[in-house]
Amino acid sequence: MQILYVTPAVAPYHGSGDLAEISGALPAALQGLGMKVTVVAPFWKGVRPEQYGLARRIRKLTVPLGHGSAEVGFLEGKLRNADVSLLLLDHPESFQTDDGKGNEHRRYYLLARAALEAARELSLNVDLVHANGWESGFVPLLLQDDAVPALAGVKLIFTIPEVEHNQLFEPGILEDLQLGYRHFNPEGIEFHGRVNLLKAGVLHADRLIVWSERYARELQTEEHGAGLHGLFRAQAGKLRGFLHGLDPATWTPMNDHRLAERYDGDSLTGKEACKRALQAELGLPIRPQLPLFLMVGPLSPGRGADLLLRALPSLLAQKLQLVLLGPTAPELTGPLSDAVAANTQNLAYRPELDGDLLRQALAGADVLLALPAQDPAGLLVMKALRYGTLPLCRRVGALADLVIDADPTSGSGNGFCTGGSREDLERTVLRVLSAYGQRRLWLQLTRTAMRQTNNLELSARRTLEVYQSALDQA
Repeated sequence: MQILYVTPAVAPYHGSGDLAEISGALPAALQGLGMKVTVVAPFWKGVRPEQYGLARRIRKLTVPLGHGSAEVGFLEGKLRNADVSLLLLDHPESFQTDDGKGNEHRRYYLLARAALEAARELSLNVDLVHANGWESGFVPLLLQDDAVPALAGVKLIFTIPEVEHNQLFEPGILEDLQLGYRHFNPEGIEFHGRVNLLKAGVLHADRLIVWSERYARELQTEEHGAGLHGLFRAQAGKLRGFLHGLDPATWTPMNDHRLAERYDGDSLTGKEACKRALQAELGLPIRPQLPLFLMVGPLSPGRGADLLLRALPSLLAQKLQLVLLGPTAPELTGPLSDAVAANTQNLAYRPELDGDLLRQALAGADVLLALPAQDPAGLLVMKALRYGTLPLCRRVGALADLVIDADPTSGSGNGFCTGGSREDLERTVLRVLSAYGQRRLWLQLTRTAMRQTNNLELSARRTLEVYQSALDQA
């Protein structure tokens, strides 16, 4: 099976979010199951070809773009640590500039059109196209219109990372791109008078993938469907939701050389050493008897940082330490700075967050605060579980599928579930403190968390099942 995998971001070449991370890992797992995968993504500013062994293809491709055309170059290589073909689209006016405002429609049309034209040019014999995110939303339109005849009839899979992050466009972009207005109607890509590329994927894909069963159900509700809940209900027959996994070779504390000391579920003394190292790194008193809570940014209202700040006076009155990592939304910067200045003994903040510090923090913390209003993928919580850091989270998206609320009587569970109010969070933190004070219970919960089996191969097999069901469809 030959797969053309189109994505706006692929780690580590660009982006650090869930979409980029999955795009950098899932194709390799699919290839391991016998698929032939070609990943196509933009060559964004800041990517250094020599760092990743990328070679520039001599021949460029002429791609129709609006009233004219664009010359698109290619950087060819392999995904990191995998034998998966990677093509990065080189068009400086689209992908090498910081000022894309007002031009995003051309940028992402070029991603879609150039990816399809590259498949034709390279004679890839594509069986299936897997497009990811609204940024790839021109792919379904182009396939629907047979814009690239060589790919006529090819099946399409469309991944929806997060419906809330969906950019809308003025209808004039359709004229600018010479697409016409035949798709611009309420049954098509029109949404309150604007162009909605996510709708193109929902309407025209043969299968839709989201990153948890819970999120697949949430999209069909008014609360979480971002105005598209009726469409998701109508298309529910082709909607598939399942957890995407982590590579156990990459996210395992026993194999992680970045940690102060490696450890596993059988011996957690190494995790205690990682906690001491994290406290020292961030200037906190080394107090192993206190639970260390961690929140990873971006620290914004959508990620629950506003909820945490409202509860902060009450939480810091308890015997605990709190570490906040990552950039902060402008409206929260002042209150957070004031709180850090007033609580140097039990609150630390670091705005810079790189991959090494994230791993060290996950290994050193006891509890991860995961309080977003939505979390379709839950990759950060998966990583925390692997490192024996118990999540304290809201029951949304993938988090509801991943986290089982701790029961101190039976010792079951792998985390703590809370509601969306300040009072809910304060009550749940008291439950955490009570459990932390019971050494045997805490160790049992930690070991249960570390036994989570959300691995990459399993999610690749589920993805392959979706592919096969689309191909089997008449």
